[in-house]
Amino acid sequence: MRRFTRGRSQRTAARTTFAYEKSLIVSAALIVVCVFFLGALAEPETGRIQDQGAAWLALIVLPVAVVAVFYIEYRIQKKRSAKC
Repeated sequence: MRRFTRGRSQRTAARTTFAYEKSLIVSAALIVVCVFFLGALAEPETGRIQDQGAAWLALIVLPVAVVAVFYIEYRIQKKRSAKC
């Protein structure tokens, strides 16, 4: 008896409804880590950040890291599509 399965194109179409879901999850995690880092830099009583250099560095690195995550996933997807 032959089993009826979905074709390869249907599986990939169903899987790639949003191509960058892993990047979105990692980016959200990076934002949460950045918020916790900034919270750790802040004083408990006043909420002021004493080491402003580290805070600015975190705020500069965050968008660069998010762009890098999306670019890496783009390159991986491009490499996988070239193999097929």
